[in-house]
Amino acid sequence: MRPIVPIQQSNIETSEEPLAVLRETLDRWLYRRDLFAGNSPVEGRRFFGRDKPLADLRECIATNTPTGVFGLRKVGKTSLLKESQRRASELGDIVVYMDLLRVPSDVSDCRWLYWRIATELRREVSKVAVLRTLRWRLGGEFADFLEIPQAFPVATAFDADFTSVLTRLSEAPLNPRPRVVLLLDEIERLLPTRLGKTGFDGFFDFFGYFRGVSQENNNFVLIVTGANTILSEAAQFGGRDNPVFNYFKEIYLPLLEPGECALMIRELGRGMGIRFDSDARDYVYELTGGHPFFARQLCSFVAARHRERPLQITKKMVDAIADEYLDVRSADFEEIVERLERDFPKELEVCVELAKAKGSLPLAEVREQAAKQPGSMIRHLTGYQIVRFVDQNVVLTIQLLARWLEKRVPRND
Repeated sequence: MRPIVPIQQSNIETSEEPLAVLRETLDRWLYRRDLFAGNSPVEGRRFFGRDKPLADLRECIATNTPTGVFGLRKVGKTSLLKESQRRASELGDIVVYMDLLRVPSDVSDCRWLYWRIATELRREVSKVAVLRTLRWRLGGEFADFLEIPQAFPVATAFDADFTSVLTRLSEAPLNPRPRVVLLLDEIERLLPTRLGKTGFDGFFDFFGYFRGVSQENNNFVLIVTGANTILSEAAQFGGRDNPVFNYFKEIYLPLLEPGECALMIRELGRGMGIRFDSDARDYVYELTGGHPFFARQLCSFVAARHRERPLQITKKMVDAIADEYLDVRSADFEEIVERLERDFPKELEVCVELAKAKGSLPLAEVREQAAKQPGSMIRHLTGYQIVRFVDQNVVLTIQLLARWLEKRVPRND
């Protein structure tokens, strides 16, 4: 989106210093935007780094490998999926993306999902010439979900549509042959939780169906994202076997690398008339661990405290507001803790112990604690990059989280 800057030509023509007038106008209109504060998924030129996860997902699509992308909230899973969707579509694949948070609150069974996926599939398929003559049973046949008769066999009609697409693709003289890629974001929306929320009616059959299709057909791949790995790790839900237990290749979305974080800060700051010097960029990375949301929010917080433009931000300026930022943005850290408490309570205990020890514990001590608990504590903590190993010690990766926890738990004597 290109910004529009209003300026009167007469102001420039009559001024003794026209360049100063132009700079003042740009400072007032162009640099007033807060590019750091954006909280929506990004793709294209606004997508920074993530070369390895993108390559991993492309390889999974090429090899028909069902994949789960997992990571902390706001770490960039949706942006990764949207960018993967854009790139796969450019390569000719048929990509259907669904954000499951989009599912209406009064929907609690998978009939709506079949209808929505089929509708989006038909829209994407229309871009492929050899598939335009397909007969559809569900996709695009009902203007909205409420038009579907209660007795209508939605799952069977979906299978007819999906099978027709895959069959026609396998027979078409296309090289390379497009793949059908289904991207399901926020998969927890469909699953039961430890807090007693029941899963969607029919979700066993829903996942079982797509597992069966992917095992029969090399032209289809399913990719999901979630904040935790319960979909892949739970052997059962409510006493029933999980059809996708250990089925997905797990990709933990890492935090940004130092260079990726620095590039993001530099490019976004440039559009605001702000320059973070190298020490300030390094310090933002140290405080946030490269978590893209926290890095952007911290930079936004600093920028809001210094309104002059152009502006150069130093490490001292960042450090001066770090504690205030923790107080104002406390809810963001509370959300991480609440998620851990719900999904990984033992892992949260380790984080609390780390905070009591000012952010660091011997690796042997953490391993001893992990050995007493069933499950994959170390894998979860390191996979989500909540902790990292430094010289035989375990330390909290996000220093701001360590500070936040330290303020809320009693210190060791």
